[in-house]
Amino acid sequence: MNRFGFVRVTCASIQTSVANPEANASEVVRVLDQVADSDIVLFPELCITGYTCADLFGQAALLQGGFRAIRRIARATTGRRQLVVAGLPVPVGNSLFNGAVALSHGNILGVVPKRYIPNYKEFYESRWFRPADGSEPSEIEFPGGRVPFGIDLLFTCEGQMSVPVVVGIEICEDLWVPLPPSSVQAGAGATILLNLSASNETIGKSQYRTELVVGQSGRCIAAYAYAGAGPSESTTDLVFSGHCLIAENGRLVTESPRVGDGQTIRRDTYWITQDVDVAKLQSDRRIATSFEQGPRFSQPFRRVDFELAPEMPGLKRFVPGSPFVPAEGPELHRRCAEIFGIQCAGLAKRIEQLPPDTPLNIGVSGGLDSTLSLLVAVKTCDLLDIDRRLIHGLTMPGFGTTARTRNNA
Repeated sequence: MNRFGFVRVTCASIQTSVANPEANASEVVRVLDQVADSDIVLFPELCITGYTCADLFGQAALLQGGFRAIRRIARATTGRRQLVVAGLPVPVGNSLFNGAVALSHGNILGVVPKRYIPNYKEFYESRWFRPADGSEPSEIEFPGGRVPFGIDLLFTCEGQMSVPVVVGIEICEDLWVPLPPSSVQAGAGATILLNLSASNETIGKSQYRTELVVGQSGRCIAAYAYAGAGPSESTTDLVFSGHCLIAENGRLVTESPRVGDGQTIRRDTYWITQDVDVAKLQSDRRIATSFEQGPRFSQPFRRVDFELAPEMPGLKRFVPGSPFVPAEGPELHRRCAEIFGIQCAGLAKRIEQLPPDTPLNIGVSGGLDSTLSLLVAVKTCDLLDIDRRLIHGLTMPGFGTTARTRNNA
């Protein structure tokens, strides 16, 4: 994190070896070595074992291998002030949960289980996993000791940071339901939302997925990071695209290549990194006064602390010199047409309230503002089918008027 409130987030899609936790842990550790300057590093759903292990999820050898792998990854985070989140099947009593394990500085901070388990169309996760409903134990035994467990966990970094960082976690299907857990987490203060996913590809699904991520970031006035399992995940009837996205308050800020986008299919490990502006998100929430007017959810949250480095090198984000003016191209023309149309509609209503044939007097300086006003007046006269000769352009020199602008007028 830097002093301006930017947090560096990485979403990685690893080359998965199904049912080989040791190999997958090696890929995770390799990524962590490459993105040591990131504050938050997110990996896909069940990436430690692979999402498509099917009935092997019932084998103790696989689950124990997953525990050993997650301990290895935890050790790799020692000395690094960053939050790492990876997917792992987590046995609790006689149940098995699809879990997101949060790690930092050599420790396992907590485990967030998947709340909504899909069992329709190509999905049949409930064959192996139980949905979390809040009745689970608040702590579970994990290699190295007991750790917090539940859908009521938020991960917070405050103290010496320029702004507090609050992270909420959900898993894949959790985003696709009417009330995603991330909505409740945002209401409780989370400004960065993470989604570990293994979302297979069907025709048109990638566009809908992107719209979900971008839309949820806008509704929650938050940064939303999404890491999807890649094409090395499965040898069955499903193909996973490795789609990774980062959105911020209704805008897609970066996106990875994916299967089916017309580019070369990547089967290796890759990642995307972006700096998200947490300070601006907090400011946007204060401005949007309705954000605090919604229903207060009764679910209390437990907060687990972690540390981030107070300074990160550089800024991996382009900051435009003209943030309100798109670059030359179709978007610029759409934006200008929208502005022009809004002004014409507003002026038309005002003119309709005036007596007939009322002249439209416009002070014309020769600058851009008055030129735009004159063009809007002309277009509005055409819209209302009234004579353009009612427009009277008056030269009104001021302190900033030069000979050139006066001649322009």
